[in-house]
Order: sequence, then structure tokens, then C-alpha cells
Amino acid sequence: AYTGTDEDGYGDGADCGNWTLTSGSATRADSSSTNPGVWLDDGNTIACDSNTHIICIGGQMDHTMFVFDAANGNLGGLSGADSSCQTAADNAGLSGTYKAILSDSNEDAADRITISGPVYNTNGQMVFGALDNLFSGSSQPKADFYYAADGTDLSKVESWYYTMTGSSPTGTQTGANCSDFTSTSGTAYSGESNPSAATWLYRGVTVACGDPWGVMCVSQ
Repeated sequence: AYTGTDEDGYGDGADCGNWTLTSGSATRADSSSTNPGVWLDDGNTIACDSNTHIICIGGQMDHTMFVFDAANGNLGGLSGADSSCQTAADNAGLSGTYKAILSDSNEDAADRITISGPVYNTNGQMVFGALDNLFSGSSQPKADFYYAADGTDLSKVESWYYTMTGSSPTGTQTGANCSDFTSTSGTAYSGESNPSAATWLYRGVTVACGDPWGVMCVSQ
């Protein structure tokens, strides 16, 4: 099958002139292989005038991710955090339904957040690819996501890149969550916007619930 894609799901330039030509060649996939990545790129190309297949998949959508500044860890629970995400998105003219990437004692982020396609920051950069599993425990952002809903680069107005998450690397509850994000007492586990490490959801350090921190929001 034609793919024009490397094994990680990114265009590699071998794509029959953006799929407009019958000359040249395109990256080939082996859909019969069980080897990781080969179903997208088996290391070979196929002529653009060949009679071959195209892989189709449904249900994918693009997602938008941003961070809002919370005054403290009392977010009004997960529902209050979701409401703050939605308000920030609406005020910035972003479409869709938004949820906060948080875990509390009753619900894990990995269960409450549904991702079915690539995730972009509000600066138009891809943060996670369509094939990335955000809650694998090793997912690594491809770009900084520390942007507000309106596109403001928060790294230029804040001295920190940390976000409250209450989550483990796999998006499950940790027990440190500002009393289910209803209190300014205690601590919450945190993540950071760092494209060079898989610490976006969990950096192994807690932050004080009485201090202001970022909260990640993503469209569903």
C-alpha cells in the first residue's frame, strides 16, 4: 500500500508529488507484517504509476491543547477544572469540548481523556502525533505546549513550566491531588512542558496546592 509515511507516522517526502503525479515513487507499507512500523514503512518504495492499495482509517480528529493559569489547587474538583478549560477555550474562540488533564481519587486522566488523533498547541505545532499513546508512560512531547488558549507563550510571562496533574506517568491517580482539587492545602503531583523528556504528565515532584500553577486542557 502507498503511505508516503515513515514508521512513526510522519510524511517522508516520497509521496508522488503530494499524490498528484503518476511519476516517481512513494513509501510502501507491508500490511501483512506484524513488525512494529512496517505496516507504515517497510523500507521500500513503490512506483507512482502502480496499481496498489491505500490504507483507510476512520474516527481520527485533531485535538488542541493549552494551559490555563490556576490561582491555586482548589479548582472546584474535576468538573470545575473542566469548566475553567471550556471557558478559556470559548473566550479564545476555540471550538470543541475541553477537559482538564487531571486525575483525582475517583477518576484517572487516562480514562477521562479521549485522544483519537494528533494534538496541537495553540501555536499550531504538533505536540503529540496521531499514533502516540499519551498515557503510555514514555510519551514525549514533540513541541512545547506551554501556550494559553489565546496563543500567548506562557514561558515568556511565567517563570515556571509546571502543571498540576495529580497523575502518574500512565495517567492514573497518585493520591497527591489537593484533596481532589478542592483544597489549597497539601500537594499535587506535577508535570512540565519539556519537549526533551517524558515528564509532561509526571516529573516525580509535588507542588504546593496553595500556589498558582498551570493546568493542561485538551479538546475531546
